[in-house]
Amino acid sequence: MQWGAVLAVAKADWRSRWRGSLVIGLMFGLIGGCVLAILTVAQRTDSAFPRLVAAVHRPDAVTHVVGAQDALLQKVASLPGVEESWAPHIWVGQLDSGPLTYLSVIAGPGHPADLVRPVLLEGREPREGSPHEVLLSEDYARASGVSAGSTIDMTLLTGQQVARFGVGFGKPAGPRVTLHVVGIGRMPLWGSDAGTAIATPAFTDRYVSSSAGHVSFLRLAPGDKPRRNFDRAFTALATANPAPPELAELGPPQVRYPTATEDPLVAPVRRVLVAGLTMSAGVTAVAALLITTQALNRRHAQSLTAHRVEAALGMTRLERAVARTAAALPGATVAGSTSTATGLAAGLLEPLGALRAFEPTPGYLPNPGIALIGGTSIALIHLALSGATAAAVLRSTLAGNATPRRGPWLPLVRRSPVLLAGLRMAWGPGQGHGTGMAAQVLGLAAVVTLSVAVSTFSTSLDRLVSTPSRYGAPADISLMDAKAPDVARLATDARVAAIDVVSIGEVVLAGEMVRAYAYRPVKSAREVTVISGRRPAAADEVALGPRLADQLQGRKRDGRLVVTLADGSTATLRVVGVITNQPIDASERLGASAVLSPSGLDRVAVTPPRQDARITAEPGRLEALRASMEHTLEIYGAETPREITTLDGLRPLLDFLTSVLASGVVIAVTHSLWQTRRRSRRATAVVRALGFTPARVGALRVTMVAALVAPALALGVPMGLGLGRLVWWEVATTSGVEGDVLLPGAWVTAAALAVLVASMVLPTAWTRKEDRAVSTELRAE
Repeated sequence: MQWGAVLAVAKADWRSRWRGSLVIGLMFGLIGGCVLAILTVAQRTDSAFPRLVAAVHRPDAVTHVVGAQDALLQKVASLPGVEESWAPHIWVGQLDSGPLTYLSVIAGPGHPADLVRPVLLEGREPREGSPHEVLLSEDYARASGVSAGSTIDMTLLTGQQVARFGVGFGKPAGPRVTLHVVGIGRMPLWGSDAGTAIATPAFTDRYVSSSAGHVSFLRLAPGDKPRRNFDRAFTALATANPAPPELAELGPPQVRYPTATEDPLVAPVRRVLVAGLTMSAGVTAVAALLITTQALNRRHAQSLTAHRVEAALGMTRLERAVARTAAALPGATVAGSTSTATGLAAGLLEPLGALRAFEPTPGYLPNPGIALIGGTSIALIHLALSGATAAAVLRSTLAGNATPRRGPWLPLVRRSPVLLAGLRMAWGPGQGHGTGMAAQVLGLAAVVTLSVAVSTFSTSLDRLVSTPSRYGAPADISLMDAKAPDVARLATDARVAAIDVVSIGEVVLAGEMVRAYAYRPVKSAREVTVISGRRPAAADEVALGPRLADQLQGRKRDGRLVVTLADGSTATLRVVGVITNQPIDASERLGASAVLSPSGLDRVAVTPPRQDARITAEPGRLEALRASMEHTLEIYGAETPREITTLDGLRPLLDFLTSVLASGVVIAVTHSLWQTRRRSRRATAVVRALGFTPARVGALRVTMVAALVAPALALGVPMGLGLGRLVWWEVATTSGVEGDVLLPGAWVTAAALAVLVASMVLPTAWTRKEDRAVSTELRAE
């Protein structure tokens, strides 16, 4: 290789075209940086929940020991597989002002440094010797408007009152407490086990007489075998230690594994968010390659005279391509540095959607690996594209026209010169060596597929979020521990449209402890979400949530499940339907409960069912009804299940993907049309010279465009509908709701027609320019 000549040509090319080279490098760097930014956000989004789990030292198992059962507490801590434990006391208090609200506090000595340590978002940790300083959960602080520095006045319930929580206990009989909120913390799903606030050992010393019991956080030995051993030992311990009569309402000891209850809640959203971000990164990367390739093609094509001179001087095509690659080094440096800087700046972007609430380190968090490796890769790709496009242009200038070949479809169109010429210009080898037609069709079809899939998923999600009847029909007001006089009074209230008394208990179904519900309509029965089958009516019938139905599918025999009664005997229940039920708190996963008839629940419940009421207000009367109840009754508004709010957090990503993919379709269509036009310039000039009228030339262009766009739409639309349906079914069923999809047929049809019509109208803009180019194109002839 003549390196002297190569370097001389590279310097000459750089001096004459340095501005364009830097602009192309900057453009590629910016778009490539967007790809790195998307990947950075995807990695941060996907890792947010695992990083929070690690940061707070989440326990492997959690169990409650109610009342003064210290011996049982010690037995739990010494079970096989337990490596470390912390068993703080738990208190429940009623707020002294505002709506009737209860708050729970945990505190205890011996708190390990690597077990249940919330991430501090605001303020500081409570001081060990201060009895009234607490670290408050982020969710409660946000809902109540409390911040670090606030105080909370409440009166504690006694242990006996907590044991009678579901049947009534009068006024709180414990001491009055003023809590000083010194910090706000974050943990995964805080509130289901760890109370609402964490206090100090000094709080324990002062108020231990009002403790309702303990919550035991356990660290198990790693591996499945220690967990199985622990689970068997705990089951045997719970069976041998039933709840004392005075604590029967609270039920037997139960264990919860966060990996089984928390991780599946977050997993579907993690998968969808990461897949969506990866998809958008891929589309952006393809757009960057297309745009940069076109820019480099045009740049190299403008120096054909220089190529001929260099060839006449004896330089080979390889040497000329290497010279253009060397001239692109400064542009590649700009592309790499720009993309690296953009990737590092992406550290300002926090996780998307609902996973933002699980970020353990809010604020700037760059990913140097993605930025540096990605920036270097983009610089190398820029150099490779420069060399490849230079080589392609050199081959193109020497290749001339290809000899037309007979296509298999020729006999079908021989009677229509316009159709024949249009298909030949679209699918036949034209001037130069642009992107092959099949590759263009497949590329456009891929972008259409992704766009339609995202639209299908988005419309199904919008329907789910906006239709509460699809996820359990949350009541306008939920009344906790409903008493008969209160229910009777509300039933006669003109502001109440419907009211159900809901019995809630625990049943042992097919060997699993399951939360079960029974509905008794009092006034105009409220609807529940029946996915299939019907509601249970007889005492031996049960309906399962979608998630529970999948879990117990293999344990059914002839459509029946075995249920273990409180006395240890067994019976069978006939499964008559699949129902999505409104959960009572954040610890219950959507679709993981059972519904029985009132008599059926009374018969099989292993804990005395508590009574709640679900109330639907008359239109326009909700606020007045709520105001009349909130100071005397414990009520909660319509709460959307966590699974639905988590899925709802996908909307910003879906909007972003829709915009990116719509832009991708436009870019892909424009690029494909440009390539087709470039390939067929000489053929178009020939037919115009042969006397084709403007109308026939227009029809020829329509045929050529239809040959490109129609197959892409025919492939992409049904594939996108199928892909969107599959992804939605997976996400919906994993989240505990029905997996049927809402196909955006009208939208997809309108969008496809718009793309097709625009693609046919766009070529008319070529006419005037091609009129002037006929002589130029045919000069070589």
